[in-house]
Amino acid sequence: ATYNIPTDKDEPTKSIPLALQRIFYQLQFSDDPVGTIELTKSFGWDAIDSFMQHDVQEFNRVLQDNLESKMKGTKAEGAISRLFVGKYKSYIKCINVSYESSRIEDFADIQLNVKGCKNVYESFVEYVNVETLDGENKYMAEGYGLQDAKKGVIFTEFPPVLHLQLKRYEYDMEKDAMVKINDRYEFPKEIDLEPFLDESSEQKKKPQKYLLHGVLVHAGDLSGGHYCAFLRAENNGKWFKFDDDRVTPVSENDAMEENFGSDAGTKTRLLKKFTNAYMLVYVRESNADEILKPITADDIPAHLRRRFDEEKLASEQKRKDKEEQHLYFNTRYITDADIRAHSGFDLCNFDNKDLPLSSGHVLRVKKDEKFGTYRLRLAEALAVPIEKVKVWNMVFRQNKTVRVDNKVTDDEKTLEQMREFVKATNDFRFYVDIEDEVGIEKDSIIIFIKKYDPVSATIRYVGRIFFSPTQRIDEALPTIMNFADLSGPNIRIYEEVKPTMIDPCTMTNTFSTSEIGNGDILCVQETLSEEDLKQLSDPRLATVNFYFDDYRNRLPIIFKHKHDEKETPVPDIELVLSKKMTFDAVVAKLGPAIKHDADKIQLYSLQGHSTRSLIKRSPTLTLQEMTNPGYYAPANNYNTGPSVLFYELLDIPLVELDTKRFVNVMYVDRQMHEHGPIKLLIAKNAKAGEFLEILRPKLVIADGGSGKLRLFEVNNFRTYKVFSESDFVSSFNDFTTLYAEEIPIEEIEKEPDDKVIEVAHFTKDPSRGHGVPFRFVLKSGELFAQTKARLISAISVNEKDIIKMKFYVIENFTKPRIIEDDDVLADVFQKLHSADYLGIDHVDRSGKSSRGVGGIKILN
Repeated sequence: ATYNIPTDKDEPTKSIPLALQRIFYQLQFSDDPVGTIELTKSFGWDAIDSFMQHDVQEFNRVLQDNLESKMKGTKAEGAISRLFVGKYKSYIKCINVSYESSRIEDFADIQLNVKGCKNVYESFVEYVNVETLDGENKYMAEGYGLQDAKKGVIFTEFPPVLHLQLKRYEYDMEKDAMVKINDRYEFPKEIDLEPFLDESSEQKKKPQKYLLHGVLVHAGDLSGGHYCAFLRAENNGKWFKFDDDRVTPVSENDAMEENFGSDAGTKTRLLKKFTNAYMLVYVRESNADEILKPITADDIPAHLRRRFDEEKLASEQKRKDKEEQHLYFNTRYITDADIRAHSGFDLCNFDNKDLPLSSGHVLRVKKDEKFGTYRLRLAEALAVPIEKVKVWNMVFRQNKTVRVDNKVTDDEKTLEQMREFVKATNDFRFYVDIEDEVGIEKDSIIIFIKKYDPVSATIRYVGRIFFSPTQRIDEALPTIMNFADLSGPNIRIYEEVKPTMIDPCTMTNTFSTSEIGNGDILCVQETLSEEDLKQLSDPRLATVNFYFDDYRNRLPIIFKHKHDEKETPVPDIELVLSKKMTFDAVVAKLGPAIKHDADKIQLYSLQGHSTRSLIKRSPTLTLQEMTNPGYYAPANNYNTGPSVLFYELLDIPLVELDTKRFVNVMYVDRQMHEHGPIKLLIAKNAKAGEFLEILRPKLVIADGGSGKLRLFEVNNFRTYKVFSESDFVSSFNDFTTLYAEEIPIEEIEKEPDDKVIEVAHFTKDPSRGHGVPFRFVLKSGELFAQTKARLISAISVNEKDIIKMKFYVIENFTKPRIIEDDDVLADVFQKLHSADYLGIDHVDRSGKSSRGVGGIKILN
């Protein structure tokens, strides 16, 4: 099915189907262990994500959901559902009248209890166990009133491939923590599931015998451990253990009995005690031949076979190059064309990543290659006769500049000998001159000439000239002017000593007196008149030394739109700005580029992987400070390219935000459904009551309620603060989620002895919260059996979840106490602290649980 997903146009690092296709192909045809780096990269994971322990059942669901979306519109569409999805029916059936309430739902795996069960069969019996609703717990049947009823779950359809998750983790009330259950729990080689099907199921007519083909094992505890898999990939085939890069044949006993877990009190090795099956894979016997049939080369699309074979050849070549890399090193050379493309310091920039890098040319050479052979290769690469190729080595000077040094003439020396002679530690660098050398004296020095144009504030390389070191600079001026195509009387020459030292030359000095030698750079420019100076956009750029100061402070910035995930992405904008620019100057440059008013742009920096930190506008804040590690930018980011800033397009000028703020608020309706977020702009000195009146027209509030709104904040799925109408908007917190709700009539009209408490949702452990907490009225003298009915009607959950729902009193520093039907909660909570609350333990269907903070996310 995965091979049937079209991937011929996919980008390798971002395509999950392509990465899986590659893994399946390599598992079948490669003699080497198969790596998963490409797969985890396609998830959008970094190294930290890859080494973080994840829950295998959760990962399986997330991956299947992702693949299912990728299969839509292809030959593989529907494969996930056909293979893995079954159906069950949750029902309440009256005993004495003909009435049944039921709902059929899909499942991708079945979670079976381990605690209290000896084996898989007993867990299935418990799963479909029928509960009788009678006495005070009778069922309110529509049209029939309170009735005795049977309540339960029954399967209506099993999938061809059945995933069973063994619930080896649960909340221990005594330890007040999640624990792993390592009890012995047996699973059979084959199991008949027909007894667990509904009598009306069509599958009752066919055998439902399932064969064990996979055992996923976890060794360790809740805090960490190791996964491995025992798989039987062929029908009636042998068992193999897949343990990282080791695949070994094992016995059936190794795959099954050894992973049942340990009997209580049995002496065993510590690792063995914590090693047991966590997930089982069964295949229906009648489907096994089709599902497990061998995949032949003809089943794999030709473009995939071609791509993966090419990747294999490239990998083998890369391995060979790595084995032989000690015999080679890289040389890097530049020509006059490369120097002309460069507009900064020196003749090129290979190292300073803060500024535009020069491309140059890289030539890989053998260490024992003769220099004459190297020149011949250069001549071929540049398509010129070898006689025209003059090579000058380049050196890294003490003042941190890279300059041409000496002409290399010994064709018999090896490149390794030459590299050792000049003590080159990085790439061996050369300047390759292919221009004619006419009338050059024996001791001439090579000088590189740049021309600066103050009107356009641009600099360009015009060529190299050979001079006698004893020649005066003013005597050389006509030659330099001719090269630079200058004719005016007011010509000035500067020596480019280093980035922070651009010195005017003393014209009456000789080159040697001015300490100007081989490889030095002179910048020539025309001096502007007073009238011309007035025409410049920036008078500071009238001379080349100020140009270089500006260039030294240049900083390429990539601006990304701070859009929400649901919005259409906006292309990035890259601008080269000055580190000295203020906030206002930066947005003044960005505004025209994105066609938006500059005064309506807010900037953000990136903190960590995804958090965007607002940059507060200040007249003195510079771009360097906005991007400096530890200031706004993250301190652990190595500078490997342009800095990144995010921008947000505002509807009002940024200065207005000094007195106003944007507030995101979620609305919770009477059925506990969330709507939003709704974004409002409001004055910071406004009060919560004013905020609610601005919010009200944006809400859909059904008739029949109180119509009165309330604001409250939620942090970690608990109510953090409830606002009165007189509280100021400035007191809203940034680290919480703000909610608005309609105050229930029941709360407004409560009796004096009634009590309002907080109710919060969690799964298994109060620390694993989910959903939105809410306030609830406990009626004086009411038994919990009646309170529970009101609670259930107040929240939106399906009937299957209601069956397994548990209720606890949660007190600080005390174990959660389960609530019994004959408890009177109004009396219980009268004695408790206001921070204590009622907790509902049920399955989270929202995907927003606290576990999701560190949960599995596939980003592509």
